[in-house]
Amino acid sequence: MPTALITGASEGFGRAIASALAERGWSLIVDARRSLEAAEPPLPERFTVPEPTAQLVNLTRSAGRRVIAVGTTVTRALESAADSAGAVRPSQGWTDLVLGPDQPARVISGLITGWHDPEASHLALLEAVAGPRLVRSAYIEADKSDYLGHEFGDSRRLLLPPTPRPARPARPAPCSW
Repeated sequence: MPTALITGASEGFGRAIASALAERGWSLIVDARRSLEAAEPPLPERFTVPEPTAQLVNLTRSAGRRVIAVGTTVTRALESAADSAGAVRPSQGWTDLVLGPDQPARVISGLITGWHDPEASHLALLEAVAGPRLVRSAYIEADKSDYLGHEFGDSRRLLLPPTPRPARPARPAPCSW
C-alpha cells in the first residue's frame, strides 16, 4: 500500500490531496499544522523518512530524475535525512533545519507549496530550492493573477532547471577469441 506524507492537510490544497489519496487507498501521514508567517525561523518539526522513501529518493536521484517535495515540511524532512553527499537515509526525529543561501537544498530539485506571505521565513527555503530569481518572478505573476495565499488553496510548483542525466557506461566490446 503506498504511503504519502501530507502537510497542511487541514485546509485548501493539502486537504484536497489528502482526500483524493485516501479515496484511492493510500495510507496517509498527516501534518495539519499551519506554518509561521513571521520573519523568524520556522519552528522545529518532527519528521520520519522511512526506508522505502529513502530508497526511492536515492534511486530517483541516481537516475538523474527530479525529486519534487510536496510542502516545506517534506523538504525539511528529506534534507535533514541526507548525509553530507546528499544520500537520504531512513531517519526520524526533530529538525530545526533552515534552508537558505548558506544551506542550499541538496536532495530535492522541485517543490509544490502554497503561496506564503512575502515576509515569511519559508521564502528562504523556496529560494534555496528554486533560486531567488524564479521565486521573485513567480510571486510577481501570482500577484498579477490574484492568486490566494496558501491557507486558501492556491499553490505553485517550483523546479530547478533539469540536470543532465549521468552518462551510461559504454558497453564492453564483444570478445574476439
